[in-house]
Amino acid sequence: MDLTAIGAGIASLTGIGAGIGIGIATAKAVDAVARQPEANSKIMTLLILGGTLFSRFVTTTGLASVMVSGIAKLTLPPIIIFLIVVIFYLFIGCFMNTMPIIIITAPIIVPMLKGIGFSEFVVVVALVLLTEIGNITPPVGNGVFMVATALKESPAKIFKGIWPFFFALVGAVIIFAIFPITLEWLPRLLGMM
Repeated sequence: MDLTAIGAGIASLTGIGAGIGIGIATAKAVDAVARQPEANSKIMTLLILGGTLFSRFVTTTGLASVMVSGIAKLTLPPIIIFLIVVIFYLFIGCFMNTMPIIIITAPIIVPMLKGIGFSEFVVVVALVLLTEIGNITPPVGNGVFMVATALKESPAKIFKGIWPFFFALVGAVIIFAIFPITLEWLPRLLGMM
């Protein structure tokens, strides 16, 4: 077995372990904010600090580079890898809020997708849309509970109504990946690319 593949596997497990740890801490932080809303700013500061340290860890150890090279050795087309990332974000979005997802996963996912040929604009917009989709999917679905509270409706009724938006947003993300010009035309027009 190739030592690079073993190293990539160990590095991936290390990153996933750290991400799970930060995710557990985030869940406890969300619970604490629900019980004491004034603690929100302190907890967000700690979360951003932890995410920054994790990002530094990923950069310093070369975890992102190892993952990019490991994924490049796979014979999967880039769009399949992108779809795997979409499924991962849809799954994790069911359990975590937007900010922790971005802080934990962006240092790994963005270089990985850029490394296999996706535009930086497409990757960033896709990650933001995918994490926001998580805000409307069960079981957490914070956006749904906020709308249900504002409209004085049951969350179950709101959850039933999200599906057209869910599929439209996922479709938009996939269209951006397949046809990046649909997203990049304005940055190109403004000379940002």
